[in-house]
Amino acid sequence: MNDLRERIEKTWQMLKIDAMITERDRLAADMAQAGFWNNQEQAASVSKRHEGLKSEIETWDKLRAEVGELIGLTADLETSPDESL
Repeated sequence: MNDLRERIEKTWQMLKIDAMITERDRLAADMAQAGFWNNQEQAASVSKRHEGLKSEIETWDKLRAEVGELIGLTADLETSPDESL
């Protein structure tokens, strides 16, 4: 299980998810600026990029959290086995 966690962390780094988070946050701040929506074409492009980043980040964040939970459950079962399972 820890091997899986390491692989996810390496993939997180390889895909530069932290940089994606920074870009997503910057784009969100840009979209909140007065007058941002005046240029509809540019606004649509930025909004589309923001949504794509948001979706990609949420996917990897959810996967990382679920693996963390599984590792925690595995550790719990190793220390206190549930005989009903």
